[in-house]
Amino acid sequence: DKEWNMATSEMMLSLGLIEKDVNADTLWVWCYPSISADLREVLLRKCCLPLNNQVLHTFVFGQYCRTWYYITTVEVQEPTALKKVPNFMFSTPLPS
Repeated sequence: DKEWNMATSEMMLSLGLIEKDVNADTLWVWCYPSISADLREVLLRKCCLPLNNQVLHTFVFGQYCRTWYYITTVEVQEPTALKKVPNFMFSTPLPS
């Protein structure tokens, strides 16, 4: 529903993308418009990518400093141009 998508996108404060490569390095690769350093640290702790040999949690949510965040983690199944990136995570902070 177009009306719902418009309302949802207006409520989002930002969007971030974190990748974990085949060397187990976890890096922030993109965010729009920005995510504070404190919130980035929280999101990295809450997502499962930095942990080795752990089951991927496909959806995590919580609240930090009155800001709700939602984390979706995806394991790359199909061959892509990014052969060294088996996992990535989106995070979306929303105002409370």
